[in-house]
Amino acid sequence: MEDYIIYHEISKLLEWKAQEKVDSSGKIEVLSEQNFLAKPHFDFHYILRKGKELHFDFQVESFYVPHHDKEYELYLYLPASEENKMYPSEFSYNDYIINGSNRIFVVEKEIYAHQVEKTYQWSWKYQKWLKTQARTVFFSNEHQVKVKLSIIPHFAAR
Repeated sequence: MEDYIIYHEISKLLEWKAQEKVDSSGKIEVLSEQNFLAKPHFDFHYILRKGKELHFDFQVESFYVPHHDKEYELYLYLPASEENKMYPSEFSYNDYIINGSNRIFVVEKEIYAHQVEKTYQWSWKYQKWLKTQARTVFFSNEHQVKVKLSIIPHFAAR
């Protein structure tokens, strides 16, 4: 019929860097990914057929990171494909893409002809004011993403 099996071999986060910059009392303090207890995890969910296209649903699992004054932690939002709906209902991840696109797809017939390799890139930024018990702080979370998709067709003999 129209079904086929896709073997999912490798999905991994190759590199990640994080940095928190805080300008407090005229002095800039910096925290990096080495200061974070949690680490991101790549989570591939599924492939969805939409007409003649195959769309990929994935996300990099987000987590809480320390804030410079250790008063509280902030939720670090991390990349997700356009199909992914797993983000908190607070906002739509897709609405905050400022450059490029997180629409990860291939035309289905391409995977039958030859190996397919595509690269997708986007920049994302979300900002808001947060009220804490002590004061109000400005929170800015942004990231740049590069996704490399490689599909190697293998056909079973019937």
